[in-house]
Amino acid sequence: MGEFADRWYGAWARGIRAADPNHLLLGDRYAMEVEYDGVLLACAKQMDVVSINWYDTEISRETFDRYYSLAGKPILIGEYAFNSMETGAMTAAVPVANEEERGTGYRWFTERAYAIPYIVGLHYFQYWDEPITGRFDRETSFNGFVRVTDIPYNWLVESARITNGRIYRLHAGEVTPTERAPKR
Repeated sequence: MGEFADRWYGAWARGIRAADPNHLLLGDRYAMEVEYDGVLLACAKQMDVVSINWYDTEISRETFDRYYSLAGKPILIGEYAFNSMETGAMTAAVPVANEEERGTGYRWFTERAYAIPYIVGLHYFQYWDEPITGRFDRETSFNGFVRVTDIPYNWLVESARITNGRIYRLHAGEVTPTERAPKR
């Protein structure tokens, strides 16, 4: 797997760098835990940043420390989110008790991630909810910052406002992450 990954990452890294030598290469957003160290090492060899999608209420410091010690590159969390089932949506990858706890989950996860020095960014899964009829893969999660009608979820928006105002101080170690974990 590592040999194949090295050739694969190398081919597209060379192609991108030939067209744009100053382009930042962000990896390919592994889904949760990387199972093959050789693949992670190949990614780190060719990319500027290793990116991983993480769907859990907790950021596993032990797991991410291991990735960083292997890769020696900054880490970007490409996707994370919190869902609740109170609107009739049928799936929840990271379920929490209700809409208010989605905001609590945002603060809990985001602040803990930014307190880790080698994590350089996070991307919340998506702006709007998925339709009740499902998207192309039948996923129907209540996970956006706004409803499909473009009405914001105030708890989540307010939690993001508070946390995002603390990001640089969290990353610098000047403040500590919130103590309140989301209720599941």
